[in-house]
Amino acid sequence: MIVWNPNGEIVNAQIAADAAIARSKLATETPIITIPFAALKNNDGTPINATGGAGLFKIVDGGDGAGGKKLQGEAASGNVKVDTFAFEYVLPTEYVAATAFDVLFHAKESVGAATDSTTVVAVKVYRSGVDGTVGGDLAGEIATPDITTAWAGHGATVSGAGLEAGYKIEVYVAITTNDTGGTTGTVVEVGAPYLYDVNVKG
Repeated sequence: MIVWNPNGEIVNAQIAADAAIARSKLATETPIITIPFAALKNNDGTPINATGGAGLFKIVDGGDGAGGKKLQGEAASGNVKVDTFAFEYVLPTEYVAATAFDVLFHAKESVGAATDSTTVVAVKVYRSGVDGTVGGDLAGEIATPDITTAWAGHGATVSGAGLEAGYKIEVYVAITTNDTGGTTGTVVEVGAPYLYDVNVKG
């Protein structure tokens, strides 16, 4: 039996251990979901490694006690380099259908970055079907597309349209480093991506 408080609310102690509670009645939480480096892929689906290559990021590890992992792109020196990383994510059972969330990461220009270099980011997010097909791009406009020499957050809001718990999304992040005006050898560095403000219940 559930006893109602005078203010019309109930507390956990008043709920039977075997009571069936609809998920819609639970509080909404918005956790941060970090995507591990081991889950990141190249644009062609192959794992990102410590070597990299044309159009590919590589993983740079500071070593035990010397710093965490990060992605590093190709060096742009008098030319343009476009490197892409991707990951898949299955929306959890607790995800509130059709609610928006953010795909974010921190990045900076490094290793010889100078004023004649520009680095910009593009994010695309798709719902992936069971047959391998994808829907339209769900990512909105990027609030801060320009990457500078200081670590800063970048990313895009995912509309959530048509998304439900258990659906898989595919995320692609392409970063363009343009050094056509010089020979500075600019390299972009990227921290682990994460999902922010994901609405979940339970």
